[in-house]
Amino acid sequence: MKSNRRGTILVVALTTLLVVTLVAGAVLRGYLQTYRQLRREQDQLQAQWLADSALARAAIKLGADSKYVGETWKVELPAASGDTTTGSVSITIEPLADQPSVSRIAASARFPEDERLRTIAERTLTVSKPPTPDN
Repeated sequence: MKSNRRGTILVVALTTLLVVTLVAGAVLRGYLQTYRQLRREQDQLQAQWLADSALARAAIKLGADSKYVGETWKVELPAASGDTTTGSVSITIEPLADQPSVSRIAASARFPEDERLRTIAERTLTVSKPPTPDN
């Protein structure tokens, strides 16, 4: 009778351990999904900030040099792990066909560079070229 009760206690203990392990695994999986989602949102926000910054950079450069046609801008940012994360922004300047004094600035930001994790943000801005002294 005593060994029968020990066997029952062992089965109850193992079942309890199994349930606790399953619950802990589910909670851990939930935390991991939340972390990955927050990381994705952080990368998307960083790409948007880079695209916005690229528009401002291009507008300033175009104001200083009317022959500026764009560039590819490489960015290295510190990561939370202490490493650096890289991204890039392509800036293009195109004059509008029907309005030669107006240009369209396009910025395409990719962050991070890793293809598996990359997010892309694109922005455009239409600006008037400042009058030149020749006009």
